[in-house]
Order: sequence, then C-alpha cells, then structure tokens
Amino acid sequence: RVPCGRGRDAIAQLARSVDVLVVWGLERLEELLPDPRPAVISVHHGADDSEWSRRIVQEHRAHVDLVVSVNPSVATRLQGENLRSLYIPNCVDPRRTRPTGLKILKGDHRVVLWAHRMSAEKRPDLAVQIAQHLPEGWVMWMVGGGPARHKIPDHPKLHLLPAHDPLGDLLAKADAFLSTADSEGCGLSALEAMAAGVPVVSAPHG
Repeated sequence: RVPCGRGRDAIAQLARSVDVLVVWGLERLEELLPDPRPAVISVHHGADDSEWSRRIVQEHRAHVDLVVSVNPSVATRLQGENLRSLYIPNCVDPRRTRPTGLKILKGDHRVVLWAHRMSAEKRPDLAVQIAQHLPEGWVMWMVGGGPARHKIPDHPKLHLLPAHDPLGDLLAKADAFLSTADSEGCGLSALEAMAAGVPVVSAPHG
C-alpha cells in the first residue's frame, strides 16, 4: 500500500510509486505523470456516442499504454485509430443481486427503482418527470449520489434514498427498474435488475 491523501495530488503521488497506474475519466492526466512514467491503463466506461468520453480518450492518447473498454464498438473504433484497446465485457455478479436481509419498508405501493449516479448524462431530471406521472398506487425510489442530487424536488411519488451498494435489498422490493441515461457504455445496474428478475424500462442506449 502507498500512503497518500485525496484528489489529484494523491494520484500524482501514487504515479511516482507504482509500476502500473489505472485511471478512469481523469482530465489533464499529463500533469500528474512523472518522467519516466509508469505504465498507464485507462478504463473507458462510456458509450461511443458520448462527447465527454471521446474527449477523455483523445486527451489520454499520448499518455496511456492501453484503453480497457466495456463497450465493443468503442474498442473497435479505438483500434481503428491505432490506439491499443481491449474489450472486457461487463458481467453481473449474482451475489450483488441477492437481498441481505436488510429491512426496507415498502408499504402498499408498487415501486419503480431508479439507481444510478445522479449526474446529467444519467438524466435524473427525466426520471423525476416520469415519477410525477406514475399512476395511482405507484412510487419511484431514486437511489444514488452525485452532483444532481440536490436538484431532485420534493414530490409525493418520489422517494430519494441514499446510495446503496449492492442493490440486492432494493431490487427485492422493486416492481420495475428504470434507466433514463442518454449514454451508457454498458448499463450494469439494469443488467443486475434483469438478473434479479425485475422488469427493466430503458432508454435505447448502452
């Protein structure tokens, strides 16, 4: 273990101490790498249509030795651009979908579960709109943290829950799972919902 603090300074310190550095979504990577630098692997979770993901990959191009992607089309495109890329498919660990016995009060309502990072590309705003139009007897549980969490309004059909990982206990109570993302490399939470036998309603991405 390498003792280090937090944030970019910690990454810079780590980069001076390891043989292989694995990064994800790190902007201005070149500022943090020593000379000589360690081998660098960039993990790419984004979809091929994500402007942010494409920009990060281009920034990393001169500074990474391998890009690992969970999306086959991304890996194929990067290889076509002479960037060493490896496709590793996401998979569902069945242990993550099993309830642990945590008591979660559901009441008499049927539940739509939305469990994602609360950031713009995941479209929590669209989930809120859907929640406001749910029929009688239905509510939505929105689960997760992120920069858009404070923007989630109060609404009688909307229950804002803290981040919960793994999702097994919540999936055991859910009647449907909602994915509203504009862009997904591979929507793991939706795959976990399907593995748990929960019907999934999704935008056509990922």
